[in-house]
Formats: sequence, structure tokens, C-alpha cells
Amino acid sequence: MDRNSKSKDQQSLWETFLKEAYLDDQFQDSHLVLVGPKNAGKRSLINTILNNIINSRNNNQLMGVKGMASALEYSYLMIKNPEDPENDEFVSKINVWTVDELSLHDLLGICINEETIQKMMICICLDLSEPWNAITQLNQWISVVGDRLSKVLTNIPLKTQDQLRARLRKYVQSYELPQFDEDGKLIVKKLIKKEDTHRGENNEHHEEEEDYDVPLPKDVLTVNYGVPIMIVGTKADTLEVYEKDKDYDYKLDVLQYSLRKYAMAYGASILYTSMKANINIDIFYEYLIHRFYNFGLKYSPEVIHKDSVFIPSGYDNTKILTQTFPTIKDDAYVEDLFPEPPKKNVAGKEEVVIEDYQQFLQKLKEKLPQTTSSRQAHTQEEHADGTSKESTTGGTKPRGEGEEQKSGTQNTSTDPRSYFTELMRSDSRVGTNAGVPVQRRQNQSMTMFEHGGDVASRPVSSVASSRDTNSKVQRLMNLIGK
Repeated sequence: MDRNSKSKDQQSLWETFLKEAYLDDQFQDSHLVLVGPKNAGKRSLINTILNNIINSRNNNQLMGVKGMASALEYSYLMIKNPEDPENDEFVSKINVWTVDELSLHDLLGICINEETIQKMMICICLDLSEPWNAITQLNQWISVVGDRLSKVLTNIPLKTQDQLRARLRKYVQSYELPQFDEDGKLIVKKLIKKEDTHRGENNEHHEEEEDYDVPLPKDVLTVNYGVPIMIVGTKADTLEVYEKDKDYDYKLDVLQYSLRKYAMAYGASILYTSMKANINIDIFYEYLIHRFYNFGLKYSPEVIHKDSVFIPSGYDNTKILTQTFPTIKDDAYVEDLFPEPPKKNVAGKEEVVIEDYQQFLQKLKEKLPQTTSSRQAHTQEEHADGTSKESTTGGTKPRGEGEEQKSGTQNTSTDPRSYFTELMRSDSRVGTNAGVPVQRRQNQSMTMFEHGGDVASRPVSSVASSRDTNSKVQRLMNLIGK
């Protein structure tokens, strides 16, 4: 073997090592963090990718927990190299984390940390079936996510911080519209490190990494967390309900304008999706692997069709936004154009709040002294006149002042306070829940019944029913009303 041949073999071997090292770095496991309000369709989005794209292509697998949502849900997506269809091996994994509740934002610390931030993407899902909440929800979630990212950035070396921010800045600055060759194939340009420069096959062009010193456009990436952010508007098909409005186009333009202006500050992308109508599901998947693994992106921005908007990161700036929406001013608010409709009762009836039983009895007790006093005053007037209701009817002998009463028994028809005291004592032996009696102690409980105008008690072994309690309250109210 001559010297030239040996040198070529060494060079070829060295290029192979460099390419493998590059691919190992390219296909590191990634982390997708899905956040947004409940019922925004976050899990449905991942399941739709599984059913409509992965199973049909038969080149990936999604593994995770299906069914009821938890506070922090985890699944993962196994990835094969779409540029090497003959290779049936998995080359990477996307870990998918889903968080629903703003109150549980501390759970973001599990999935957003010093290790995962190196290769991460944040996806904020907004429910477009409630457009009046879109901007508010976006503000809330970007706030909690931004706080967590800022905390993580302060805990990593300054050099790593600069690298993450420079990487995001470079992507935004270098964005270009898709280009295709004469055969209609996408021309893929990939930026790699200078020492790894090589030209590949399959119409791929690897260029040396360049320093982008060109300043960013005004209002673009003013907040740089070093992590790609994607704003996904789910249930975009529901926007068609506003088509009957005469200002339908203007309303949806204001919604798109507001989201795009907000996204520019974070270098974020925007995508409208619908699992029901299968809108932009393939773009969502392709954009994920494009941002994570630097695969080519064949989809161009979409701003015309109002239910399938797609704004890649780096496409937008103030000039484009103004040219696209020349009549929209900054004082146009989504909340004013999409007022929240009044909430309807599911049962179609007015909601009834059940008062606690003890509170109800307490209110009745407060009325008893006044009722008793008026009754005593009326009795005194009758005695002063020397007559009574019993004597005037001629059927009953009036009770004398010296007549002794039976010991141990009170007539509740003339003393409602005693009846009320006994009622409260009986009720104290009953467990209650929202005003409904629950259960008495078996063999020890007492139920009240009326016998000859007196109140007596007897032991029971069965559970007290609400009918017993209602009868007690009714008798008490009758006494008060007399």
C-alpha cells in the first residue's frame, strides 16, 4: 500500500468518526413540555400524532400512560431517522411532559432543570374554542414557564447560558423560506461546527457555522430564554362559529395579530391545530423533529387561511406584521371582540344552595324570643279581661293559676323554646351533610313524636330519615307562625 492510499484511508476514517460524533450530538434525547389549561387538547394532540402519523408511517412509537390525566404526565416518542428510511433502528427519543394546572407550576421543576434545558422545547396550548381567554392564558403560562427557565439559567455556568441564548438567536436570524430543487426535493441546509464540515449525500448541503452579527429586527426576541417556544392554538375548527358575524375576518385577524405580536418578543412559533378536523397535525410533528434534530422543514408560513395559521420562529417581524394587517391598531383587544358568553346551567334550572341544618335552626331560634314575648303579652290581656280562648269556645275548662303541671313534661304548644331545645338536642345526635341528615346511632338514637300535645321520645334502631327531620322543622315553623 502506497503512502497516498494510506493517507486517503486515514482521512476517510477520520471523516467517519466526525460524522458519527455529529450524529450522536444531533440525536440526543429531547424534552417536549406541554402546558396549558385543562381540556385544551394537549394529550389529544399527542395521541393524534400517534394515530395519524406514526402508525401510518410505521416508523415511530409512542409509549406512555393513557386514560385519566395526572398532575404531571409523562410519555415518550421514539424517533427514527426520516432521512434514512432503510435504517429501522431508533435514533432518539422525545420525552413528553404534560402539566395542566397553574397552581401546580412547581412540578415544572421536575421536567425543566439543568439537564433537560440543553435540548428542550416549550409548547403552550391555548383553547381557541374560548378565544376570549387566549391572551390571558398565554400571559399566565409564559409567566410561570419563564420564571422556571430563569431560575434554571441562573444555576448553570455562564458559558452554557450564552451558548443556549446564542443558539436560539442564531436560529431566528438565519430562518429562510423552504427551497426546492428542479425535482421538487427540499434543499436542506444544516449548520454544523467548522471542524465537522463535510458534504453529505441526498441533496444535503452542510455549511460552516457562521457568526450572525446582523442585529435582530425591532421587537423580535427581546426575551431570550435559550429555549424554543411554540404557541399552539387547539380546536381551531371551532372558529367557524363566528363566520356568521359580519366582522368575522376582522375578529380573527385581531386574534392572529395579537398572538403573533406576543410571539415575536420570545422568538416563538405559532400553529393552529384541530384534532377533530385534522388541521396541521403533520406540521406540528414535522416542526418538532425539525427543531430538535435539525431536519429540513418543507412547510412554508400560512397566514391566509384563518383556521390553519402557521408562523415559524424567525419569520415574523414588525414590518411583516404591519403589512399583513394594515388596519389593525395596537388598541384592538381580543377580549373586546370575543366577549365571554354567559354561563348556562346544565340542568336549565336555577341553582339552589342548601343551607346547613344547624345554621337554619339557629336562625329560627333568633326569632323565638320575640314570638314568645308577643304570645305572653296576648295571654296577659286575656287574663285581664277574665276570658280566654278556651272559655269563650265553651268546650274547655281554663287552667287555674295554682294548677300543678305534670313533672318532667312541657306542653310545646305553649312553649316553643322547650320544643326547639329538645329538637336541637335530638339533632345533635345526627350527622349532617349540606343540610341533609345522615345517620343516628343505632340502638341509642331517639326520635321525636307528638303525643297528646306533649313531646316524648322513644328508642329506635333504624336510620333516621329526612322525613322525620322535615316534620320537626315544619312543627317548629308552625309554632312560630301561630
